[in-house]
Amino acid sequence: MARGRAHRDPAELGGLFRRLDRFAEGELLDTRKVATIFGVKPRTVGEWARSKKLPGLLINRRAGWRFTPEALKEFAVRYYAVRPDMAGRDAAGAELAGSEAVSAAEPA
Repeated sequence: MARGRAHRDPAELGGLFRRLDRFAEGELLDTRKVATIFGVKPRTVGEWARSKKLPGLLINRRAGWRFTPEALKEFAVRYYAVRPDMAGRDAAGAELAGSEAVSAAEPA
């Protein structure tokens, strides 16, 4: 897993969220689309799904996995490190108050 995160960390989660917001509500994304979004190989996305790190729906072995944009956002927040210059800020760069800043600076 660490290898996938280090591969191509999104510059900021806000940009990733904007890309995911372009998809229609309820649209299911396949492993190739998810791999492109995160800058990893489709096989890595499948490994994330099989290990239950990334919630998804296995259609069948031939069709593969499908993921919702909402699940991808939750995954990104949990598994991508917050940049040091973003500590104390939300994904859009807005400053967080009090206890939220501490939890945002420490990855889960």
